[in-house]
Amino acid sequence: MLFCYKFIVIPTLCIFFFRITYCYTQDIKEVKVAVGEWPPYISKSLPHYGSLTQLVSKSFQAVDIEVTFLWLPWKRAFHMIKTGEIDATPGWSKNDERAKYSLFSESVVLTQYAHLFHRKDKPVHWQSLEDLIKYRFVGFIGYNYNYLEDVGVNIYYVKNEKQALNMILTMRADVFEANLTVGQKVIDKYLNSEQKSLFTFSKKPIKQFNYHVLFPQTTRGEQVKRLFDKGFNLTSKSPANAN
Repeated sequence: MLFCYKFIVIPTLCIFFFRITYCYTQDIKEVKVAVGEWPPYISKSLPHYGSLTQLVSKSFQAVDIEVTFLWLPWKRAFHMIKTGEIDATPGWSKNDERAKYSLFSESVVLTQYAHLFHRKDKPVHWQSLEDLIKYRFVGFIGYNYNYLEDVGVNIYYVKNEKQALNMILTMRADVFEANLTVGQKVIDKYLNSEQKSLFTFSKKPIKQFNYHVLFPQTTRGEQVKRLFDKGFNLTSKSPANAN
């Protein structure tokens, strides 16, 4: 009798827990996604809040999930992923710190190539990353510059693009890194015609970045990640590309 009791109960328990997990996953009908200004991919001023934000919306909608976007500084968005206060945030490349505190989507949602922007009268010559150690880089808080810092490049961090451009204009910094589309939009937004004429960029990209969506390292985060990847595969064949 004892043997038969165990034989019956164990499969029953398995079915019971399977049903709980299945039902809990199905109950996720709305997610909170943190985003910040990153034109032309994410911006309040763009239709659908930008192409990357629209991609995230469509991926979740494909699995019947409604998205609420929260507009935050990027550093705050990552902190809220670490604490599990939000469900997702798009537009993050992989590094060790992010891997320690978050989950990455299986899907690559954006591929881009970083270039160096600098004054025309202050050329930047490089063949390897180590050649860049002698230049003064300015970067943005919350962005990933590990690949530069790992070889000894010093980054002076500022809060926004306008500060970065002013530092280069006044020769307190030499260079900033961005893809061609983002870098040119920043220059067009903040500089007048005379100031714009002072800038140029490297023709050779410095690095390729693959961007993912981040999720908390929680049970719900794992479920939201699986649902997003499923929706992405239903709606998208490949990630967006940018120079």
